[in-house]
Amino acid sequence: MDTVDEGYFDTMEIPILRGRGFLPSDTAEAPRVAVVNEQFAKHYWPKADAVGKHIRLDSRAGTTVEIVGVAKMIKYQLTTEKPVDFMYMPLAQHPIARMTLMLRSSGDPLQLILPVEGRLSVPSIPTCRCCRPCLTRIST
Repeated sequence: MDTVDEGYFDTMEIPILRGRGFLPSDTAEAPRVAVVNEQFAKHYWPKADAVGKHIRLDSRAGTTVEIVGVAKMIKYQLTTEKPVDFMYMPLAQHPIARMTLMLRSSGDPLQLILPVEGRLSVPSIPTCRCCRPCLTRIST
């Protein structure tokens, strides 16, 4: 499982095959939602559409979550990995203490560093200077 925001699928160029990705309206107060990958959908609903189905997190008494989208399957850790079930949760509904910021640039990615650092004005959030080579590698 991964926690992402509403821009994640566009940024990472992961197509939503059925249903939808996350919206700004998927807030902490809204009904719980999730996006699953193709493998998850095929595993649990091999002859049906997963969109609109409900699952429970953690146990039979856990929180009910509605599947609102099915994302194309990607490689999550290794390029040689076999298909795995995977679920995405919206950040507003599943807050976590540590996140990775992913950016996509059509220009020089190094030009993003200062504006992004300016937006990360929370003193307790460390900014990483090692990202300059990383940004260069992943730019499009």
